Amino acid sequence: MSVTKGQLQSQDAEYLKKTYAVNETFHKGEDVIAEQLKSTVRVLCLVFTTKETFKKSAEAVKNTWGKRCNTLLFVSNFEDRSVPVEKLVSDEGELKNWELVKAAVKHIYVHYLDTHDWLLRVDDHTFVVVENLRKLLSEYKSSDALYLGCRFKKYIKQGFMSGGAGYVLSREAVVRMVQEGLPQEFCSAKNGGVEDVEMGRCMENLQVVPVDTRDSLGRGRFFPFSPETHLIPDAIKQDSWYWDMIYYPPNMGFECCSDTAISFHGIGHQKMYVMNYLIYHLRPYGISPHAVMNYLIY
Repeated sequence: MSVTKGQLQSQDAEYLKKTYAVNETFHKGEDVIAEQLKSTVRVLCLVFTTKETFKKSAEAVKNTWGKRCNTLLFVSNFEDRSVPVEKLVSDEGELKNWELVKAAVKHIYVHYLDTHDWLLRVDDHTFVVVENLRKLLSEYKSSDALYLGCRFKKYIKQGFMSGGAGYVLSREAVVRMVQEGLPQEFCSAKNGGVEDVEMGRCMENLQVVPVDTRDSLGRGRFFPFSPETHLIPDAIKQDSWYWDMIYYPPNMGFECCSDTAISFHGIGHQKMYVMNYLIYHLRPYGISPHAVMNYLIY
């Protein structure tokens, strides 16, 4: 059966419509390597949302970086079928993130663990460059008990990963948490407490190893603030809690952030679309990303 030129053009148009704007032929075929990695480094993106933010922020995540996850799962204390949002905890009283993450990890263990290698937990104000996350994770085994993110140093001997910047659990870390941590109370049975601290304590008790996610130049990849906060010198005041909490000495200014940065927090729903455009669409004429691919520092 022969295929006409018109049919090929129609197929191309449909591909571009789903991926980019119809007139952006410049980008076609740029994601071949990323798509190959997507099939071997399978990431479930767990996104916390609220009744106040889901209509704008969760939708923005869904329309931008979220579609690059192998599975995108929004969870909260309410249900909504349009996004959709899954209700995993009671809607009575204040939403407690530690209660929610425990329920979510158990839910993922039952329904998704066999088809995913890594669990990324973020909220709906975090922007994630999923391709860079997969590249980093491709250097590790999900069968090892690993815990990745922006590492803070207080409260727990081995530190804990910032919830705002997002953290990653390997499949083995999820297994240990569900099979040992929750039933044997290596992970707090109480629903209160600061979620990312409690998760850090849980991971330490289960001998899950925290990974240094900086690049070879010591630049971070997971960030608890927006890009401009880290890029602009003195944007983080000297009396900020950040300086007492950050585990590794941070760089500020232009050297703050790896060329393969993964996440930024404090991103409103409108800025989600701006960042998506700047990262995935804007290209300076005459400078090809392919020409420098071999020189990227991982």
